[in-house]
Amino acid sequence: PFLIYHGVDINPNCAQFADPKRNRHVHIGDATNARWVQDLAKKIARDHGAIDIVLDDGSHESRDMRASFEALYHKVSPTGCYVVEDCMTNYWRPWGGGARVEGTFVEFAKRLVDSLNAFNVADGDTGYTDPTNPPTRFDDARTMDVSKPAIAFAAATWSLCFYDGLV
Repeated sequence: PFLIYHGVDINPNCAQFADPKRNRHVHIGDATNARWVQDLAKKIARDHGAIDIVLDDGSHESRDMRASFEALYHKVSPTGCYVVEDCMTNYWRPWGGGARVEGTFVEFAKRLVDSLNAFNVADGDTGYTDPTNPPTRFDDARTMDVSKPAIAFAAATWSLCFYDGLV
């Protein structure tokens, strides 16, 4: 029934917007530092429970988008939502982007479509290995090899959507 907001910014001036009495927390730090982000996510989960929404509005650089995603995605609650905005920079040459340029966050996200469908893949190296009895989201993921990244992503994800400038 209420929102607990946690914002992250590298600019120390943003700390002035914190108001813990109103559940508005501002954390000053470098979101490109994966260890710092992971530690912060653990602290938030410990103090407030699972994270329901992540809106990545960071540096707009692909490497940072991916680093944040890899640090935070599995901290989001099963009914939560992870959004990366300003993905249009992945298509801008000055930002190292372009259509189908490897290394962009958008190309990484496109590959996640295959991971989302890992339960349907009969390939022992990348997915579920028994095509005669493929699991569904309703199966007990604890019995599957979630150490495989594709299985872990599929077990934790209902959908992956692409919009203009958003993933």
